[in-house]
Formats: sequence, structure tokens, C-alpha cells
Amino acid sequence: AAHSIERRRNSGNYEPGNCHWATLRQQSRNKRTNVWITFRGVRMILRDWSRKVGLEYYTLLHRLRRGWSVADALTKPVTFSRKAKV
Repeated sequence: AAHSIERRRNSGNYEPGNCHWATLRQQSRNKRTNVWITFRGVRMILRDWSRKVGLEYYTLLHRLRRGWSVADALTKPVTFSRKAKV
């Protein structure tokens, strides 16, 4: 099925005033586990930011969990360092 019933407010009941038809993609953006980020006045989930800035989702997630600012997490390029052989 292309659409299924989704609640507008997850804490509400499945009743006509709180439900509508939504695609799987729409429903995936309304999960409580999504990480919402606002940057330069735009609010999107982290997965969408990942696509927009061209960085891996888990790279962004780990940066934010390590305490990076949103601006740095979304704009700093990925760099690799080689450890010296011992």
C-alpha cells in the first residue's frame, strides 16, 4: 500500500480528528527518535541534513554527540589522519 493511517499527534488516539493518510516516507519523518536540527533558520531531521550537505548520517550524529556545534558538524569537511606506525 502506498499510504497508511498516521496519527498527527502520537500521544493522541486513532480517531478522525487526529489521523490522516501518509506515505511511508512521511511517516518516517514523524518518529519520536528523529534528531531535529535547526541551522540558518531551516529545521530538518538529521538524515535530510546529511543528504543536503553531503556528509554521512552517522558522521553528523557522532559529531553532535561529541559536542560539536551544529554549524561545525554540518560544515566541516571530513578529514582522515594516519597514525604513525610504532
